[in-house]
Amino acid sequence: MRALRILQRAGLFVLLLSLASCLTAQQSIADARAESLGVEVTIRGIVLNGDELGSIRFVQDATAGIAAYPGAGSVGGFSSVQRGDSILLTGELSEYNGLLEINPVTNFQILSSGLPLPEPLHLPQGDLSESVEGQLVLLPCGQFSETGSFSSGQYSLALPSGNEVTLYLSSGSALTGTDIPTEATDVRGIVSEYNGQYQLLPRDADDLQAAAACLFWVEQPALSDIQPHALTFRWTTSAPAQGGIYYGTQPDLLDNYVAEAGMSTEHELSINGLQDAGFYYVRVVAESDGAEVSSPVGLYSTASLSSGSIEVYFNQSTDPSYSNGVYPAGNSYEEVEDAIIERINAAQTSISVFMYNTSRDNFVEALADAWERGVVVRFIADDETNNSALQPPPPFPVLYGSSADGIMHNKILVIDPEDVNDAY
Repeated sequence: MRALRILQRAGLFVLLLSLASCLTAQQSIADARAESLGVEVTIRGIVLNGDELGSIRFVQDATAGIAAYPGAGSVGGFSSVQRGDSILLTGELSEYNGLLEINPVTNFQILSSGLPLPEPLHLPQGDLSESVEGQLVLLPCGQFSETGSFSSGQYSLALPSGNEVTLYLSSGSALTGTDIPTEATDVRGIVSEYNGQYQLLPRDADDLQAAAACLFWVEQPALSDIQPHALTFRWTTSAPAQGGIYYGTQPDLLDNYVAEAGMSTEHELSINGLQDAGFYYVRVVAESDGAEVSSPVGLYSTASLSSGSIEVYFNQSTDPSYSNGVYPAGNSYEEVEDAIIERINAAQTSISVFMYNTSRDNFVEALADAWERGVVVRFIADDETNNSALQPPPPFPVLYGSSADGIMHNKILVIDPEDVNDAY
């Protein structure tokens, strides 16, 4: 019986070893792209195309995109992979005429089918590059330089920004024989590369859509100036438009609006009359002849009226010869502790503490004294440390906690935040 058990264990070990040898750690496509050529990678993503681009497939996840080609040494059946499939794929990282790809494909599994594709990345400037290679993109308001009907080969697409992008159609393209659009066109496609030239691969006629209105961000709205009572934004549109800003203190209630006086392509607009050190949700819009573009809602803060001065303390000695003329306010643990307790003793309204662990009884006693004189004290601590100074429980409330995969490792005090002159 003993010998049998040993054989059983040995057999189990061999089985587990065999299974483990078949597995390659899955990684994001961005991480896979960063590997060296010749390395075996395993990725998971959504397939962007089917047979319309031939044997090659492009796969994209939330981080990047990459080509997969069933070259020599690949497993069979890869032609069954179609647009909208979720796929788990293993193969060797290689390069073909500058295009990074997985070739050969040594293993793949279709996890599900018929899924929506990722939203195409909006590239109004037409800036195709390595960073977007293998991804689905949208070039708005393009104008084809050629006329007539499509055949295999390269085509030039001029964009409102003045840039030109090369489109490539293979011999089996679904666009072969169809009319080249003569009007402004929104063009979707997959970014590829051939001998250092980035090019766009449209898949079929659905990737060429008449542009309803050629209004888009040339430069996205961005915060350009922060004042205690004002926020200023700048942006650029593809055509003259009237800009405006919706704003409010809740993301789903932007009930204030300020508009530009006229039409322009270069925009600068301020929101005035705001609260200092206030937080505001903002959405920038632009409108022209019924077409409108809108930015995502963003959270911004006005400037504080606080001096912003910082006192620096070290808990050990420092070498002043390295200073550029600014020196610490203290160079010992005792000085650090005395300064903190002095601030606690001077608190008037509230003290919020985020402290991973504390064994300093005098620190907790100072907080308890502040609580007794009417200061609101709130304390958050990690629930997996000793926190000996918090035992027995102090008179003020203490919340213990941490995330499932980490610790609450902060060491922060916020004292009298509403006091313009003495907030710390």
